[in-house]
Amino acid sequence: MLARALVGRPRLVVADEPTSMVDATLRGSIVSLMRDLSARHGIAFLAITHDLDVAGAVAEQVAVMREGRIVESGRSAEVFRSPAHPYTKTLLQAATAVGRL
Repeated sequence: MLARALVGRPRLVVADEPTSMVDATLRGSIVSLMRDLSARHGIAFLAITHDLDVAGAVAEQVAVMREGRIVESGRSAEVFRSPAHPYTKTLLQAATAVGRL
């Protein structure tokens, strides 16, 4: 899907759940490819995901949504290190509890 998206040389690619339904090895490859394309070609990725590992690995900025509204946003490292909103805290605790993040 990424190859098709890149044919027109876009400046922005919207990636909706880019790593869903793939194993951990392929997930890592997709994340690496997205980072490489961004660095080499200046392509921005808007990654829509439930996977906080992917969000943290790909995104410089994150926005956490609940019920269709943004409840927290900022630099990924800061939001993940020191979440301000209770919902973000809950998401991060859940990800940590299952061995993610």
